[in-house]
Amino acid sequence: ETIEQNALRCADPVVAQQMLAYVEQLRGEGDSTGGLVEVRVDGCPPSLGEPIYGKAKARLADAFLSIGAVTGFAFGAGFSTATMRGSEYVANRESFGGILGGVTTGEPLVLHASVKPTSSIGDVAKKGRHDPCIVPRVVPVLEAMTACVLADLWMLHRAVHERRDACRATRDAATQTRGGRAIEWVRWRSLSRAARACCLGLPRIRVEPRARGRP
Repeated sequence: ETIEQNALRCADPVVAQQMLAYVEQLRGEGDSTGGLVEVRVDGCPPSLGEPIYGKAKARLADAFLSIGAVTGFAFGAGFSTATMRGSEYVANRESFGGILGGVTTGEPLVLHASVKPTSSIGDVAKKGRHDPCIVPRVVPVLEAMTACVLADLWMLHRAVHERRDACRATRDAATQTRGGRAIEWVRWRSLSRAARACCLGLPRIRVEPRARGRP
C-alpha cells in the first residue's frame, strides 16, 4: 500500500521525494536512470522447488531475466555474499532470502532485480516518447512474474505428492491382494503396465520392436 502512494513506488516516502527530484532533473537534461527493485513474498509455502533441476531460485531468475529491462537478479544477501565470511553469512537467516538448496524454506522471500536506464535519450527521444525512468513500470511486472512462478511450483509440488501418495496406496492395495484381500481396481486399471510392475515389485519388461515383414 505504501509504494502506491508515490509515482516511483518507493517504500520510503522521504527517499521517494529525493528520487523524484533526481528523475525530474534527468528529464530536463534529456537523460535517464535505472534502479533496483526489491520483491518480498510473505507466507511463501516451504519445500517449493527442486534441489538440482528446477531450483526455485533458477525458476525465479529465469522469470525475472525474461523481462526486457531487467539486467540482473539476486536473492537474500545477493552479491554482497562475495565479501562475507561464512560465520557472518550463516548467522543471519535473512542472508538466505527464503531459499536454501534451491528449495523454499517458508520464510519471506527477498528478491532483487536491477533495471537498466531507458535507452531512448537524446536525439532518439526527440523523435518520440522519453521516459527518464522505467523502474516504476517494472514493479507490477516483477510481482506478476513472481506470483506465476510460485503458483507453478506449488501446483508441481502438489501433483508430485498426490501421485506419490496414489502410487503408495496402489502398492499397498497390490500387497493386500497377495494376501487374498480386495484390490482398488479403478486405480489399478488406470496405471500402465510398467507402473503396475513397479508397484508389484516385478522386473520391468522391455518390449523390443520387431522388423517389418517378420511374424
